[in-house]
Amino acid sequence: MAAPRTQRTYALSRNERGLKQGSPVALVSALLVTFVLACSSEKTVEGDSGAPFGEEADAGEGTAPRDAGTNTTTDAGGDAGKTDGGARCEPACGSGEFCDASGLCRVCDADRGCAAPELCDAAANGGKGACKVCRVTAATPHDGCTAPTSHCDEAVNGGKGACKVCLATNEGCQGAQTCSADGSACEGCANDASCAPATPVCRTDTAPSTCVECTAASSGRCDATKPACANDFCGCSTDAQCAAVPDSPLDVCDTTAANGRGQCIVCSTDTHCIDPNRPRCDAKVACVCNDNSDCPLDRVCAAGSRACEAAPLAVTPATTSAQIQAFVAAPAGALTPPLPIAGAFVTFIKPAVVGQAAAEPVGFFVQAMATGPAMFVSDAAALGQVHVGDRISFDASVKTSPGGLTIATTVTNLTIVSRGHAVQNLATVQPAGLKRDRSADDTATLVTGVANVASTLVTLRGKIGADATDSTGFASHAITTAGIGTASNDLRLRVPAALSSALDITPGCDFTLHVGPIWRSGTAALPSAFSASDLTIANCPAPTLVAVAPKSLTQLELTFDRTIAAPSIVDVTTQFTFTGGLVATAAQVTGKTVTLTTSSQTAGANYTISVATSVTDTAGKPISGLANTKTFRGFRPTAIVRITEVQPSAANNKDLVELQVISGGSTNGLELFQDIISPTLLATLPDVTVATGDIIVIHLASDVASETTSKTEFPALTNADNYDTAWDIQGGATGITSTNRVLVVRDATGAIQDGVAFTRISGAPPAAFPGDLQRLQAEGHWLPADCSGVPCTYTSTPTAQQVSADWTGIPPSNQSKTSNSIRRVSMTDTNGKDDWAVGAPSWGLPNP
Repeated sequence: MAAPRTQRTYALSRNERGLKQGSPVALVSALLVTFVLACSSEKTVEGDSGAPFGEEADAGEGTAPRDAGTNTTTDAGGDAGKTDGGARCEPACGSGEFCDASGLCRVCDADRGCAAPELCDAAANGGKGACKVCRVTAATPHDGCTAPTSHCDEAVNGGKGACKVCLATNEGCQGAQTCSADGSACEGCANDASCAPATPVCRTDTAPSTCVECTAASSGRCDATKPACANDFCGCSTDAQCAAVPDSPLDVCDTTAANGRGQCIVCSTDTHCIDPNRPRCDAKVACVCNDNSDCPLDRVCAAGSRACEAAPLAVTPATTSAQIQAFVAAPAGALTPPLPIAGAFVTFIKPAVVGQAAAEPVGFFVQAMATGPAMFVSDAAALGQVHVGDRISFDASVKTSPGGLTIATTVTNLTIVSRGHAVQNLATVQPAGLKRDRSADDTATLVTGVANVASTLVTLRGKIGADATDSTGFASHAITTAGIGTASNDLRLRVPAALSSALDITPGCDFTLHVGPIWRSGTAALPSAFSASDLTIANCPAPTLVAVAPKSLTQLELTFDRTIAAPSIVDVTTQFTFTGGLVATAAQVTGKTVTLTTSSQTAGANYTISVATSVTDTAGKPISGLANTKTFRGFRPTAIVRITEVQPSAANNKDLVELQVISGGSTNGLELFQDIISPTLLATLPDVTVATGDIIVIHLASDVASETTSKTEFPALTNADNYDTAWDIQGGATGITSTNRVLVVRDATGAIQDGVAFTRISGAPPAAFPGDLQRLQAEGHWLPADCSGVPCTYTSTPTAQQVSADWTGIPPSNQSKTSNSIRRVSMTDTNGKDDWAVGAPSWGLPNP
């Protein structure tokens, strides 16, 4: 009776190898003692897995980790004309073939093309190779065959061959014995002594008598590798037959082995290796660990035993977590004495991002337990030494807390204890990593509790909401998850702006953050991805037509909310149709923009464009039939305007800004902003055709309706706030902040048409003003260009305020349209403070 199925030792001990000859497991021992461990000759650290320094593995869920930001690709065999090495076969290889490294199409070679247990006859099939059960060569006359079916009959089985006991030539039979018609036995034996060693039993109960490997009465001749006798051959057909053999580690039946008769092995897949210290199946003969990624985080893979053993650092994850928590709780600044962190794991590398702000840190995250806490290290010297999966110790010497995120900016005594740990595995798989699925967590955990989850490693699934602002080089998207159903800026997916564009992240898309840390900015939790391998975007809504902008009388620019697939545009004339007889003749796709060449437009004429649903995004989704039309007016040049008068202190933010048209055209796309570096949009002008010399009055925080057909569309007689000598335009809901401010007008391309720097010589000056002034000077819209050769600041000579137009004479609040304003007093625009003065208003009339 076999012992119960509990974990067995999957590599024979010395005692097992010393079992006396003739025991059922003697042959087992002979098979297993041939196992050889090959060790890397490259330098390793104490307790390391044996992988060379810097060696990194893929970081899919349940696999070993890799550094963030690395996006490597592999050939999946889908291109029949290419090899993994990049060679190409011409002409392309046929179905079922591949291109080898020498540029030849093949069906198989020594490494690929044939499914076990078949082997490749590389010379067959005109040199393309053919998969066979067995083959006959000078070096290996019966390659692929095992005793007792040790003879290859190449001609049968459609040329694939078959392994037999004997051949038609009687090869394989003793003396005068003859081979059976099917080659399964030698016939004509007298007794057991007359049979060959491979088939030692003479069956005299058959006519003719035959030599066989075993019978039901002589099944004891079958050993532990092939314990069951069936159809006169030893083998196995079920795992139960193998597991029933006493004192044998061979519990799995490989039914394809022994020429299909079955053979007992230690394992065929990793699922047969249930000892967490030996989780991988190695060549069917042993369960082992290959490297540290196969082991629990507090253990390492020993090179000698190939089993997971206790780590050389005797520090528990709970102790390390307590050390990290002590750092999190410490005040910012120099830490005296430095705080020790022993045995933490590097979970993620935060790389530099193209275009990021100078203050944006790079570095790495560490934690010790999946529940946290975690911390971020931004020390350049330390960053250059670590990889994801490293277990490290260090002393934290300096701490900062920008936006509430805990950062060690200086660390000393960095030691790498071991490498290659599977930290990016989910905490719920084996071996358990440090990544937690936060998809079901509620606001109390992820948002209100952001201090507890900041810097921890997560996976997250949900839906993209509205875009949000972020620091330079990054894009943020509000998200919802299974646990948080309402999108807000306090939970945002943060990615490099280039990655957001490349993945075409738009509201309504589903996302899966496979692995990433939670960044923190104030009260906001920002799960982050840095490469396409970290993040998947799917199931996005259909693309819609957002805007149409004529660029000339024969060119239109169409803007969509998703990236358009250029190959989907095959017939521009029928896929882009117009009213008014306009015809599209060519299209150029650039991301979300399609530029159309058209027949000649009539300037100012009204047109409607319709985009066919055969136009798709790069995911193949057709443009929405509910949002594929737009009206526009035939091309007119963009009007050029100048700021001529400002009331910054009206009651209830009902401020006024007057513009004068310097060059007639369309106001479509013109925008009025307060400030430059962190601008506030005050007004977007509608599409109005204006003439040179016209006046435009923008009414902020007002219910004044915009005039688009004439200056008296809404006459002052019935609209008290309007001016019949000007185009009255409704602005946004935000008024002007009447401190030190810069006002600018930008066209549709973002270029500044005009700008003015204003100052109030009272109250606390806003810190951002000198930077905005410097930008306006750099754009050539304000003089002097600097302050005595240096950037204008509050302490330069002259100061930033001294070179700005002074509106201090206007009280800071509760003014009306009849109160004093600040307006141009010079016929010449010198782009300087002397062009402006405070005085009686002249709304709707030229200044001066």
